Formats: sequence, C-alpha cells, structure tokens
Amino acid sequence: MQAPLRKKSEMKILILYLMDRVHYPLDYMTLHDIMTIDALMSSFDFNECFAELLEAGNIAELKDDAGDDKYEVTEQGSRVTEALKDSLIYSIRDKVYKTALSYINFQLSGRRTECTVTTDDKKRPVINCAVSDDSGTLMSISAVLESDEQAKKMKENWDSRPEAIYRSVLSMISGEVDYIL
Repeated sequence: MQAPLRKKSEMKILILYLMDRVHYPLDYMTLHDIMTIDALMSSFDFNECFAELLEAGNIAELKDDAGDDKYEVTEQGSRVTEALKDSLIYSIRDKVYKTALSYINFQLSGRRTECTVTTDDKKRPVINCAVSDDSGTLMSISAVLESDEQAKKMKENWDSRPEAIYRSVLSMISGEVDYIL
C-alpha cells in the first residue's frame, strides 16, 4: 500500500489530476471513494481539499440530466494540473488513475450488488453479499457473525462501497495483496 499523502497541496493536485485525466463529470461520493479507497488521504482531508478547490474555481459543479450534482475540473484547474502534476510521485498518480478506472467501470458495467442479513438455525446473524451481472453471479460471500451490531456495520460498509470490497476480496484471494497476513 502506498504511503498516504501528508501535504494538502499534494492532495489537491491529485484530486485535480484525477478529474482532469478522467474527462468525465463525477459525483461527489464517487470522487470521495476513489481518493480514499487506497488510503492516500483521509475522508476529512478529501472533504476539506475538495471544498477549497471548488471555492477557488478549480472545480465546477453542474447538474446531470437527472438533476444530480456532478463535478468537473475547470480550465483553470486543468492549467494548475498541467503545471504541478509532475510534483506528485508517478506511482501515486498511476495508482489513483487505475483505481478510478476500475471504480467507474464497475459502476458503468451494469453490475448489481446486494447484501442481506439473515439468521441461521442457531439464531446467529448471517451476512450474504453478492455481485452479479447479466451473465450471472460474479462473487458471493456469506459469513456467520457474532452479533447483530457486527452484521449491521458490515452491511452498511458493503452498501457504501461494494466495488472496493469486491476488488479487495479478489486481490486477497489472488495473492496480489497480503497486508493482513
């Protein structure tokens, strides 16, 4: 895992770099998840930097056809990105861009996710999470848990970021990531 960014200026450049490179208006939560998924910055830091970029005119808010808020980098933000992107370590830029592509492709791919909590015959909570698409089930995970509170927390986490969990599970199973071991 890449070390987190420490300077707000680096965080802002990375946010602008990603938005400029994607060339596609993104909603706030998508941007948030992409920037925090690999622990390069905290949620608090992202929120603060994003607000400052918006206020400075480097990011513009717009409405999509459904009336939802989306954000895109402005011409000014593109100039800032071009001038300062080389101050970021290449591997960090590359990592966040790959994460973004994976995350966006997951959203646009038509994949569906679901997560339910049931109980087994011993009245213990069981969480069942799945990812599917038109071809069928891509991943299904079930776990017997210790408490209803644990089940609630896990379901909330799944519901807020199923793509990250899906990607993490596949990385763990394939051996690409072994930081827990």
